[in-house]
Amino acid sequence: MTHFMRCFNGCFIRRSVRSSLLSVALALPLSGCGGLVDLGQNGPPPSIFTLEPLPRADKDDQRAPLIFVEEPQLSGALDTTRIAVRRGANRFEYLAVARWEERTSRLLQRYVARSLDNRAGLEAVGDFNIDLPVGYRLRLDVRNFEAQTDADRADGLTVRVNWVAMIIEATSSKIIGQRNLVADRQAASDSPSDVIAAYNAATDMAVKDLAIWLGEVLGRQDDAQNAALDRS
Repeated sequence: MTHFMRCFNGCFIRRSVRSSLLSVALALPLSGCGGLVDLGQNGPPPSIFTLEPLPRADKDDQRAPLIFVEEPQLSGALDTTRIAVRRGANRFEYLAVARWEERTSRLLQRYVARSLDNRAGLEAVGDFNIDLPVGYRLRLDVRNFEAQTDADRADGLTVRVNWVAMIIEATSSKIIGQRNLVADRQAASDSPSDVIAAYNAATDMAVKDLAIWLGEVLGRQDDAQNAALDRS
C-alpha cells in the first residue's frame, strides 16, 4: 500500500506506508530510555550534581611538598557539564535530567585537589597562586569518566574511571613517576542519584589509589634528596 506526500514545489512523492511504520518502530525504543532521552524545553529542569571529596584525615604538623593539580585532559565528549553514558565502543549519550555543576575537567580538578589535600602526608591545591611554594605538578590524562552499558547485558550501568597520572617536579619539569589508575562501580539503578553515587564511589577508589602511589613516589624522592645532601 502506498500514499502520496506533497512537496513544497507542488510535486508528489510516493511513499510506502510500510516504510513509514518502520521509521516509527525504530524511533519507539528511544522513548524507553528514561533518563537518556532529551526532553527538550518542556521537560523537567535538570538536577545539578557534584562529587563529594574524600573526608579529611588526621594530619601531623609536618609539612609536605605542595602539589598543584592541573586541569585534567579529557576528550570533547567528556569535557562537558553533561553526564556521560557510553553505549558500545563509539557512542555517547547523556542523562537528560541531570548535570554536573561545572565542566568535568574543572569538577575533577577541584575534587582531586581537595581529596588529596585531605589525605595524610599530602598537600594539594587546584587553583594556581604564584605565591604558593608548589613543589610538584600533577597531570591527569582522563581516558574514561562515564557510565557504561552493554546492549547484550541487562545488569544496568557501570561507571568506569580511568586516568593516567603523571607527577612532575615543578622547578625542573622532570617527570618523577607515572601510573595508570582504573576503578569501576556498578550503579544500584539507572536513576540519576544512583548513577552519581556510582560515579563518586569509582572516583573515590581511583583517588585513594592515587594518594597511596603519590605518597610512595614522593617518599622515594625525599629520600633521594636527603641522600644527595648527605653526600655533599
